[in-house]
Amino acid sequence: MSTRDDEIRPAAATDFDAIRALLNTCGLPASDLTAQSLDGFHVAVRDAGIVGVAGLEQAGVAALLRSVAVHPRLRASGLGSRLIDASIALAQTRSLRALYLIPNDESAHTFFARRGFIRIERNHIPEAIRGLPEFTHLCPQTHPCLWKPLNPDGSKVPAMKKLEVFDPAMCCSTGVCGVDVDPVLAQFAADLKWVEAHGVTVARYNLGQAPQAFAANAAVVKEMEAGMERLPILVIDGHIVSTGMYPSRQQLAQKLGIALTTAEKPHIKAGNCCTPGSGCC
Repeated sequence: MSTRDDEIRPAAATDFDAIRALLNTCGLPASDLTAQSLDGFHVAVRDAGIVGVAGLEQAGVAALLRSVAVHPRLRASGLGSRLIDASIALAQTRSLRALYLIPNDESAHTFFARRGFIRIERNHIPEAIRGLPEFTHLCPQTHPCLWKPLNPDGSKVPAMKKLEVFDPAMCCSTGVCGVDVDPVLAQFAADLKWVEAHGVTVARYNLGQAPQAFAANAAVVKEMEAGMERLPILVIDGHIVSTGMYPSRQQLAQKLGIALTTAEKPHIKAGNCCTPGSGCC
């Protein structure tokens, strides 16, 4: 039986080898984990040894609940539920909106279903979550997916919005090619990545490289007939929402219904493409 003598605490880098050994024992993937990637993990400790683990792998405003494992001799002891409770509490502290997971077998599916996780189709899962290793290659694509909303509107499957950007003809949409950096394009490219992390599907078309995408959209063609200065054109779920400008992150958030927190302000990390004083970073 699990007792309150089993300590549940945040994982530390020094726990890495023991965590990996436990996951291997339980047949769960661990190849993508490092000692530096344990932020969001909890461990259960008994007699100075790690006997349980559960982790959150955050992506935008949601997280993958992964690596939930309890030593075989302690299963059905309640320890797994306590680890999940710790993970949910952490997710709520971080103001996450939902947790997603891939159960590795029918027994795990039943275990999580009893704790409020429900079935969800993969194409309804935010792209940022679907881009994590467990979704791309560590777990079989045939395994079902579960989710648990962490907001009052809990029974709704999250609506997947699609943002399409129709750019004028240009050599580079990132704003960092060539001699001079275009800070507007560079910031917009960063904001699109931010949008994707919030579960929005983004498609971007360059008039010089994908004219067929323009021709296939009658509303976009009509705008272009009014003048090429109408580009760029932004379309959300089939409706034009902006023309002739690249919206700011705040404007994108408003159009897409994304709650913008204080921490989520426009920011681009410096890299080889940015030069000091260029204004792009």
